[in-house]
Amino acid sequence: MWQFDPDRYMKQVFTPAADAFAADGTLPDVFARYALPLDCSNEKEIEQGVQKVTAYWIKQKNNIKYKRLVEVLLQAAGPQGSIDLRTLKDPTARAEQRKVVEEERKRHKEARFEKLNLSISGVAAKGYITPIEKRDLIARYVQEGFTENEIVALIRVPEREGRKKLPTDQGVGAVVSNQIRTNLATLKKRDLYEFLELDVACSELDIARSDLVGARRTRGQLGVVRDELRNERDDVVRATVDEQRA
Repeated sequence: MWQFDPDRYMKQVFTPAADAFAADGTLPDVFARYALPLDCSNEKEIEQGVQKVTAYWIKQKNNIKYKRLVEVLLQAAGPQGSIDLRTLKDPTARAEQRKVVEEERKRHKEARFEKLNLSISGVAAKGYITPIEKRDLIARYVQEGFTENEIVALIRVPEREGRKKLPTDQGVGAVVSNQIRTNLATLKKRDLYEFLELDVACSELDIARSDLVGARRTRGQLGVVRDELRNERDDVVRATVDEQRA
């Protein structure tokens, strides 16, 4: 038996109808606007539905959010909903209208699913979907009327965490880097590879390898290199001083 629940009607019918109307002027179909099932046939329930819902619309007329929608709905429905009542109470007219509404709802559903599929394809193009992406998709499309199960059923790639990017910095501060450059210049070395007497091929290999293992370098390991450079510099200085004294 049809019953009117104002809170449920506001949440499930009226607010979505206001959003759609504000977006593109769309009105709910003659069954949806009265929260009547497509297979309704009881004339008393139809009359009750039209009367209660049109009265509810009038109460919302002073609400700025719904004012224009209410005006258009009341005009479409006719005085006291007489135009819609005539359609819904006539078995032939109701059947014809039901067929039209079913086709419209089918097209609308297909368009909505196409939009959802496009969104899923966008985030799944890399071959997987992250938990955060999945959560955001569900949150977005549940608001548009989909169930979580409908959304998840269309996701056909595995779910896993995204790839973590390796650090791109050198791992040492500017002061230490400058000290290393100064020490290398003192020793007349172009770079660490020349200081360590590594050839170009080996240097290129190390550069490629460093992309994979760079994250594992620690400040302590770089400190060892720095100490070695400092010792070499000190040896050069001492040798120079000894030569001058001699």
